[in-house]
Amino acid sequence: MDNDSDSSSGGDELKTKEDQLHQGNERKCKLKQPVEETIAGVRFSQGTPCLGRLSNKVKARALKAASKFVSNYPFFKIVMQSTYLHSGYLRIPKQFSSTHIKGSSRKAMLWASDRFWPVKLLVYPLWSSVLTTGWVDFVKENALREGDVCVFEMYGSNDVVLKVTFFRCLA
Repeated sequence: MDNDSDSSSGGDELKTKEDQLHQGNERKCKLKQPVEETIAGVRFSQGTPCLGRLSNKVKARALKAASKFVSNYPFFKIVMQSTYLHSGYLRIPKQFSSTHIKGSSRKAMLWASDRFWPVKLLVYPLWSSVLTTGWVDFVKENALREGDVCVFEMYGSNDVVLKVTFFRCLA
C-alpha cells in the first residue's frame, strides 16, 4: 500500500538528490518548456515532471487536471505513484477491466508519442487486469514520474492497443 504522507524522522541527513530538491514535501520542479495549463493550482505541461511523495490532495488535483480529457473510446486515468513506476507492473482499475477487457492473458500495445511498446496483459476475470512485461521500458522511455497522470484509451478488444496521453505534473 502506498503511504501518502511523509513521515519525518527529525534527522537533517538527506539521502538522495530528490530528497534535497523536495525536502518537506515541497514541489520544486524546473521547467524545460512553457506551462500549458494550470488547473486547481497544479501546473501541467510536457515539461519536467514532479518528483517526491504525493499527498491525497495533490493526487486529487492531478486527476482534476486530467478530467477535461474526452474520448469516443473507453478510457481510464491513473495518477503515477511510486508503486506503478518501480514495481514492474500497472494494475488496470477493476471496473474498467471487468467491463472492457475480456478473454485470456495476451500481448497488448501501449501507444504514445507515435511509438508503440509491447506489453504483457494479464487478465484475472474476478480481480482485474495487469500490464507487466514491457511496462518498465514504457515508464523509463517516457520519463514518467510521480504525479504525472496517464490516460489510457482502449482501441480494439481482442488486439488490445492502449493509447496513452500524459499530463505532466510540474508543481
